[in-house]
Amino acid sequence: MSADERTAPSTFGEMVRFHRQRQGLSQVELAELSGYSRSSIVGIENGRRDARLSGIHALADALQVSPAALFSGVAKDTEIHAMLDEVRESRVLIRELSALLREYNLRGLR
Repeated sequence: MSADERTAPSTFGEMVRFHRQRQGLSQVELAELSGYSRSSIVGIENGRRDARLSGIHALADALQVSPAALFSGVAKDTEIHAMLDEVRESRVLIRELSALLREYNLRGLR
């Protein structure tokens, strides 16, 4: 088992926390977006409180993920998000490189 697999979220609450942090949301912000109280979010993340079915959908919507993402293959989901981050970073670098090349060509510095 790799270090990533040992630290990967493995419960519903850990997945909620993982996606909340990934979105850069505080517990208060997630509570406001999902209709839960902050103390409920804390309880869900710590495994002391269960989410209602409608609440699971509200949490997923607030976190911009599917409800299944809060339950599914945690290690695979983590790997997918890491790959998506790399794709986003690559797109930024490509845009920056394209802008530099356009500037370079406009100046006639071939």
